Amino acid sequence: MSDTKEAIALSGTALDFARSLVEAGEYETVDAAVSGVLDGVREDRAAEWKLIEKEVVRRRQSSRSEWIWPESDTHFEDRFQETFGKAGDGK
Repeated sequence: MSDTKEAIALSGTALDFARSLVEAGEYETVDAAVSGVLDGVREDRAAEWKLIEKEVVRRRQSSRSEWIWPESDTHFEDRFQETFGKAGDGK
């Protein structure tokens, strides 16, 4: 990991949240709180992508008989509307 620093400005709820993490003793400084939260988000995203990749591989390995073959360009929208009684865009 790089030791490069970047100055940022926090205000409002973002600053309040970072300060509350420091006050709660989770981090020593606001800088550490911001870095820690961003590290957590990065790790969460990496884990999410691993799950997505795993699911894509699983689906690609499924037999063609398990695939959904659209009958028209609006196949999925039609199925959604039949199931939920409205268009996929919430109308």
